[in-house]
Amino acid sequence: LILGGQWTKILKELFNESDLSYALFKVGFSVKHIMLDEFQDTNQEQWEVLKEIVEDALARGGTLFFVGDPKQAIYGWRGGNWRLMEKAFKEDFPSVPPERRIKGSLNVNHRSGRKIVQFNNTLCKVLADPKFGELIIGLLFSKQKPLKKDEFIKNLQEIFAHQNQECSREKEGQIRVEIIPAEKKEEFLLKVKERLVKKVREKFEEYPKGIAILVRKNAEGEEISQWLSEEEIPVITENSLRLKRAPLLKGLVCLLRFLDWPGDELALWSALKSELFHDLPGFPAQRLEELLEMQKGKEGLRRLLQIQFPEGFKNYLESLSEKVGFLSLYELCQEITRTLRLFERFPQGKDILRRFLELVHKAERLGIKSLSEFLEFWDKEGGEERLGTPEGVEAVRILTIHKAKGLEFPVVFIPLTDWPLKKENILKDEKGELFYVKADSAPEDLLELQNQDFLSKVIESLNLFYVGATRAMEEFFVYVYVNVKQKGGQKNFSHILQEILKRIDPKYGFQKA
Repeated sequence: LILGGQWTKILKELFNESDLSYALFKVGFSVKHIMLDEFQDTNQEQWEVLKEIVEDALARGGTLFFVGDPKQAIYGWRGGNWRLMEKAFKEDFPSVPPERRIKGSLNVNHRSGRKIVQFNNTLCKVLADPKFGELIIGLLFSKQKPLKKDEFIKNLQEIFAHQNQECSREKEGQIRVEIIPAEKKEEFLLKVKERLVKKVREKFEEYPKGIAILVRKNAEGEEISQWLSEEEIPVITENSLRLKRAPLLKGLVCLLRFLDWPGDELALWSALKSELFHDLPGFPAQRLEELLEMQKGKEGLRRLLQIQFPEGFKNYLESLSEKVGFLSLYELCQEITRTLRLFERFPQGKDILRRFLELVHKAERLGIKSLSEFLEFWDKEGGEERLGTPEGVEAVRILTIHKAKGLEFPVVFIPLTDWPLKKENILKDEKGELFYVKADSAPEDLLELQNQDFLSKVIESLNLFYVGATRAMEEFFVYVYVNVKQKGGQKNFSHILQEILKRIDPKYGFQKA
């Protein structure tokens, strides 16, 4: 089992320094049978390394089994190249005869209801039509068309053709797409907010654990989370799962800052305010809150605690302070959880506390020993670590389409589809050389490179929508922004989506809001 990270770099360096057999010996493994999942997201550098291992395995009578779907290639921004998959099957490994190259397709959908499967089949049929490819080119390029526009149309055909899945489920499923006209983005967001909150509230009664709202960017998810939170609809977002966002850990880290430097009264105040000490023997909550709200004067908070809460100060703050430097980092954090009875007093925070202790253990394995070093680690990267999604929580999941890949939900919403489509100024060619394209006056070859990069991002946006649409099991809702005033200018993904919907059978129940 090879996970992500630095494995590509490590193996590439070893292969450059020595032959394959010695390199595999150095990293401690030798493989004969290889399985690659999500091949469509593999990049060139990864494949160059893996191909050597595969060739060695095949030469010793081994096998290569890989799975991928070019319609789900959504990591082009980090080098993913869906074309490598077909090349690996047809061209790579010339020693393997055609009869030993076996290709299959999964033509039965066991996830979604019948109407959702039909919708996605029709979506692919529309996108594979060369006439629709021509329409996209005309929509996005008002002036000079790209020289390689035929290549773009061919790519669409290769990616989306041959999709005609059957549905194994008896349930019909439901599709609803609302076309929302507005003069400005602000007006559109207000209309989306009204419709989304109303529909989520309605569906939450039936599917309290089964609703997902998919977005392109985390910032969009945070805004939608705010909408639902205002209406007291429980939500879980990618950011809410970050350790640094957990109130319990905010208080615990502030306590660690105080223990590291007892003169940090702001850290002490924050730790006390977080309720870590509320109603422990010697720390009655109401009196503690009154102290925290009053002006401190000359004595300082630490001294006031010693005077007004002598028992609590001695048994908890002083007791823990005396252990700093005598216990390892992990042992100190365990002692804090025991002394303050955190697992007992905050049962809803058990998972987050366990995850924090795992992080402390990880820090020690990285060579971090002191409290100061750990707090620096926490500020730089540790706080960005995430808690796994809690099982069985009754809350609406809000996550990016990238994060939703491989998951499924009874009800899926894609409320914001006005994804930006813009040409990049900084480009990289096939050799890895960087270029800056400032305006239409740039050399023709650079303008064409810019156009091809732009069209690859258009395909990735189409793939993203397909990935989002195929997450739904029972019901799928989409809101599409129509700018009623825009005549020309910069296009976004909703313009393409409108053209797709015009070509889908109206029996799917699309309605104009």
